[in-house]
Amino acid sequence: MKRIVTGVFILFLVGLCTACGNNVLQNSKTDSENPQSDTQIEADEAASNEESEAQEIVEKKEFLIAYFSRTGNTKELAEEISSQTGGELFEIVPTEPYPADYDETVERFRRERDENARPTIANSVKDMAHYDVIFIGFPNWGDDMPHIVYTFLEQYDFTGKTIVPFCTNGGGGFGNSIEGLSRTCPNSKIFEGFECSGNRVQSENGNIAEWLGSLGLEE
Repeated sequence: MKRIVTGVFILFLVGLCTACGNNVLQNSKTDSENPQSDTQIEADEAASNEESEAQEIVEKKEFLIAYFSRTGNTKELAEEISSQTGGELFEIVPTEPYPADYDETVERFRRERDENARPTIANSVKDMAHYDVIFIGFPNWGDDMPHIVYTFLEQYDFTGKTIVPFCTNGGGGFGNSIEGLSRTCPNSKIFEGFECSGNRVQSENGNIAEWLGSLGLEE
């Protein structure tokens, strides 16, 4: 009788061990058939996020707000545009500063206009290729851009870039400056500009925002 009981108990242990072994093998097989472990899933998600962030960087337009300002009015306008767009400011600085006296500045401008001069610039943009949209700011001098702005435009290759002019004036708007800008940068896309009286710059923030919104530059 003891032998029978012992035999049955041994068979029970053998069956139990076999079942456990089958479970281990089944679990091992399941793991091998499912390579997407938690670690792998997290790694894939991280890679996807990095790719998405990289795509956003590629698609984001880079703005440069370049300007020439003798009295400071155009500078204020440029700073407001920079504040609203996040664009980088660049002041066009003449090697030979223009006189503080208005009449002396007018005399020098007329001389530069008559000679079709290109006054030299003391500084430069380090990497113009980095920027997609170039805002160009200047005062209206004699119904045109100051000749130092022509110097700036002729120093770089604006092919394929978007140029957005802005101007301060004493009532003459852009004058003939847009025509001059188009001739100088024939391979650029020139957007509608913004102009205002020099003595009203500080009250133009709302109009600047409306103008910038109408351009659709972030699309």
